[in-house]
Amino acid sequence: MIRAVIFCLLAAPVAAESLVCEFHTECFVARCSDVSSYLDVSISDRGASLIDEVERNDAAYITDPETGDRTFITAPYYGMVKNLTRFSNGSAIYTTHGQDAGEPYASTLYGTCTETG
Repeated sequence: MIRAVIFCLLAAPVAAESLVCEFHTECFVARCSDVSSYLDVSISDRGASLIDEVERNDAAYITDPETGDRTFITAPYYGMVKNLTRFSNGSAIYTTHGQDAGEPYASTLYGTCTETG
Protein backbone atom coordinates (compact mmCIF):
# COMPACT_ATOMS: atom_id res chain seq x y z
CA MET A 1 0.00 0.00 0.00
CA ILE A 2 1.34 3.44 -0.82
CA ARG A 3 0.30 6.82 0.40
CA ALA A 4 -0.76 9.10 -2.40
CA VAL A 5 -0.61 12.82 -1.87
CA ILE A 6 -2.60 15.00 -4.20
CA PHE A 7 -2.21 18.75 -3.98
CA CYS A 8 -5.31 20.53 -5.20
CA LEU A 9 -5.31 24.26 -5.79
CA LEU A 10 -8.84 25.08 -6.73
CA ALA A 11 -9.83 28.65 -7.44
CA ALA A 12 -13.36 29.80 -8.11
CA PRO A 13 -14.36 32.85 -10.14
CA VAL A 14 -13.20 36.30 -9.07
CA ALA A 15 -14.70 37.55 -5.78
CA ALA A 16 -15.62 34.00 -4.74
CA GLU A 17 -14.00 31.69 -2.23
CA SER A 18 -11.28 29.24 -3.09
CA LEU A 19 -10.29 25.92 -1.58
CA VAL A 20 -6.63 25.08 -1.20
CA CYS A 21 -5.98 21.76 0.45
CA GLU A 22 -3.71 18.74 0.47
CA PHE A 23 -5.63 15.59 -0.39
CA HIS A 24 -4.32 12.33 1.12
CA THR A 25 -5.49 8.87 0.15
CA GLU A 26 -4.24 5.32 0.54
CA CYS A 27 -4.59 2.85 -2.29
CA PHE A 28 -2.98 -0.27 -3.68
CA VAL A 29 -0.24 0.26 -6.25
CA ALA A 30 -2.30 -1.39 -9.00
CA ARG A 31 -5.30 0.84 -8.31
CA CYS A 32 -3.14 3.95 -8.33
CA SER A 33 -1.72 2.90 -11.69
CA ASP A 34 -5.22 2.38 -13.06
CA VAL A 35 -6.32 5.92 -12.26
CA SER A 36 -3.03 7.73 -12.76
CA SER A 37 -3.61 8.69 -16.38
CA TYR A 38 -7.10 9.97 -15.63
CA LEU A 39 -6.00 12.11 -12.69
CA ASP A 40 -2.82 13.40 -14.32
CA VAL A 41 -0.97 11.93 -11.39
CA SER A 42 2.78 11.69 -11.52
CA ILE A 43 3.92 8.61 -9.60
CA SER A 44 7.18 8.99 -7.71
CA ASP A 45 8.96 7.08 -4.97
CA ARG A 46 7.13 9.30 -2.46
CA GLY A 47 3.69 8.38 -3.80
CA ALA A 48 1.55 10.34 -6.21
CA SER A 49 1.03 14.04 -6.54
CA LEU A 50 -1.23 16.22 -8.61
CA ILE A 51 -1.30 19.97 -8.88
CA ASP A 52 -4.59 21.10 -10.32
CA GLU A 53 -4.93 24.82 -10.99
CA VAL A 54 -8.34 25.87 -12.22
CA GLU A 55 -8.98 29.55 -12.81
CA ARG A 56 -11.74 29.47 -15.40
CA ASN A 57 -14.85 31.57 -14.81
CA ASP A 58 -17.15 28.66 -15.63
CA ALA A 59 -16.24 26.70 -12.51
CA ALA A 60 -18.52 26.42 -9.48
CA TYR A 61 -17.60 26.56 -5.80
CA ILE A 62 -20.23 25.83 -3.16
CA THR A 63 -20.15 25.98 0.65
CA ASP A 64 -23.06 24.45 2.53
CA PRO A 65 -23.95 27.01 5.23
CA GLU A 66 -25.42 24.37 7.56
CA THR A 67 -22.70 21.71 7.45
CA GLY A 68 -19.63 23.63 6.30
CA ASP A 69 -19.05 21.06 3.55
CA ARG A 70 -17.23 22.61 0.58
CA THR A 71 -17.46 21.44 -3.03
CA PHE A 72 -15.59 22.55 -6.12
CA ILE A 73 -16.58 21.30 -9.57
CA THR A 74 -15.14 22.26 -12.93
CA ALA A 75 -17.12 22.74 -16.08
CA PRO A 76 -16.44 20.13 -18.78
CA TYR A 77 -12.89 20.64 -20.04
CA TYR A 78 -11.62 18.40 -22.81
CA GLY A 79 -14.49 16.07 -21.96
CA MET A 80 -13.51 15.81 -18.28
CA VAL A 81 -15.22 17.06 -15.13
CA LYS A 82 -13.35 17.12 -11.80
CA ASN A 83 -15.03 17.36 -8.41
CA LEU A 84 -13.44 17.80 -4.99
CA THR A 85 -15.68 17.75 -1.92
CA ARG A 86 -14.22 18.49 1.51
CA PHE A 87 -16.54 17.65 4.38
CA SER A 88 -16.52 19.63 7.62
CA ASN A 89 -14.84 16.71 9.45
CA GLY A 90 -11.86 16.84 7.04
CA SER A 91 -12.75 13.79 4.98
CA ALA A 92 -12.83 14.27 1.22
CA ILE A 93 -13.84 12.69 -2.07
CA TYR A 94 -12.04 13.46 -5.35
CA THR A 95 -13.74 12.28 -8.55
CA THR A 96 -13.16 12.64 -12.26
CA HIS A 97 -15.62 11.84 -15.04
CA GLY A 98 -14.75 11.81 -18.72
CA GLN A 99 -14.21 9.75 -21.84
CA ASP A 100 -11.25 7.75 -23.06
CA ALA A 101 -11.35 6.78 -26.75
CA GLY A 102 -15.09 7.43 -26.71
CA GLU A 103 -15.71 5.24 -23.66
CA PRO A 104 -17.00 6.90 -20.46
CA TYR A 105 -15.10 6.42 -17.21
CA ALA A 106 -15.25 7.63 -13.65
CA SER A 107 -12.55 7.54 -10.99
CA THR A 108 -13.19 8.13 -7.30
CA LEU A 109 -10.65 8.49 -4.50
CA TYR A 110 -11.61 8.73 -0.81
CA GLY A 111 -9.34 10.37 1.72
CA THR A 112 -8.81 13.48 3.78
CA CYS A 113 -8.24 17.06 2.73
CA THR A 114 -6.24 19.34 5.00
CA GLU A 115 -6.62 23.02 4.18
CA THR A 116 -3.29 24.69 3.51
CA GLY A 117 -4.41 28.21 2.72
